[in-house]
Amino acid sequence: MPRYTDRWGLSVLGSGDSFQSDGFKFTDADRRLIDRLLRYATEEHRHTGRAGDDLTPAVPLSLTLSTTGGTIASGARYYYRYTVVDDLGNESAPSPIAYVDTPSTVATPGAPAISYIAGSGALQPGGYSYSLSAYKGATTQETKATNAAFINIPGGSVGNEVSLILPAMPAGANGYNVYRKSPSGMHYLYITTIPAPSPLQVWVDDGSLEGDCDRSLPTTNRTGGTNAIAVAFPGATPYIPDRWSWRVYRSVDPNRWGRSHLKDLNPIGSPPITPVSFYDTGLATEVGGPPAKAQIINAPPKINLTDASEVQGTLPPGLIVAPQMLTFAQPGPVQVRAGTFTWVCDFDKADVKSVRIYLAPDSTPAAQSLVVDVKARRPSMGSTTWESLFTPDVALPELLVGETVAEPVTPARQHLERGDALSVDIIQAGGGATPTDTDLTVNVMLYVKDGSETKSFDWANQ
Repeated sequence: MPRYTDRWGLSVLGSGDSFQSDGFKFTDADRRLIDRLLRYATEEHRHTGRAGDDLTPAVPLSLTLSTTGGTIASGARYYYRYTVVDDLGNESAPSPIAYVDTPSTVATPGAPAISYIAGSGALQPGGYSYSLSAYKGATTQETKATNAAFINIPGGSVGNEVSLILPAMPAGANGYNVYRKSPSGMHYLYITTIPAPSPLQVWVDDGSLEGDCDRSLPTTNRTGGTNAIAVAFPGATPYIPDRWSWRVYRSVDPNRWGRSHLKDLNPIGSPPITPVSFYDTGLATEVGGPPAKAQIINAPPKINLTDASEVQGTLPPGLIVAPQMLTFAQPGPVQVRAGTFTWVCDFDKADVKSVRIYLAPDSTPAAQSLVVDVKARRPSMGSTTWESLFTPDVALPELLVGETVAEPVTPARQHLERGDALSVDIIQAGGGATPTDTDLTVNVMLYVKDGSETKSFDWANQ
């Protein structure tokens, strides 16, 4: 096992230690931490003489179990920790551990007690086997059916029926599914569902029900895999500094966190709104665990530009940030077109925040969604081809049938620099025998940055 440096928790590998230790921390996470520390210390750090805050979490997460709405397995204990991440990506030490236990699955029922009846049924002579599964909620959320009962109907008999005395239902079940294997059958096939049977209830198979060839015995117990866990930042009024985020880890072993990274709440580059809760519906964890030591630089607050004791002379304006709205329009009926509109960035930098589709008032797609794509050509990054800002990471902007205004969509690729270009493709029109989508408008919202970081600017004389 590697050891860790005293302050920043960098991995120190000894003889026989693997580069894969602690989720490849030595080759990946440590390098990213060093890069952030150097960026902060050499490019962005400014002392004001005041101490910074240490926000290493002291209180565990608040967890609430729901038995529906997710895919988390039953009969297990899940452990959670979280960290806070500053605006440079540096991470605190982890919080205390919180855990939640998911309920056990429904037990597999026993076999029914069966007997032959010479009545008015239609079962043919031969050997019959019956097996039961118990279900919870939906009838397909069922246990395995591993216990069977067999009976032989004598040859030459007519009007045959089989009586099943149902066993007591397992705790938590809502009913039974009945599976039957006929004399000529190769497999058990589903024949019926019996909801909420009473103790020792009798059900008679008179042969009128055909087996479902598409549904044989269940191979797994599915009565408990629908759990979800509400994960909430602790405290009545949670406080997270502006542009900071919190990171959640989940494990089934409180001593192993190497592949426990679950979710970032308000990751770097997201809109400045930090959610204080989310539903874990069974999200897959990724390589990475909480740091052994706090990586948060307990930095002093930023220089106050209105405080005369901290600022002297005239400061340069820096890169002035302002919102910018691009509007791409296609009058008349919407038609599929590629690369019709082009906009070239004349700002130093620009970040695409969202894309939204509009149509004329009372104009809607008639038969199918209206879909557009915004593409970028970015010579600043060495690319001369047009690439989608969305796929494959984010779905394309889409206006649904019957709607006039679409929801804004934040693209996966966002950053532009001077000389880069944007273009809009119309991928799919509303269609229909009489198209009703007209006057398309595509709004692209950006934050643009322009100005000098080194030259002072006297605003009073402008």
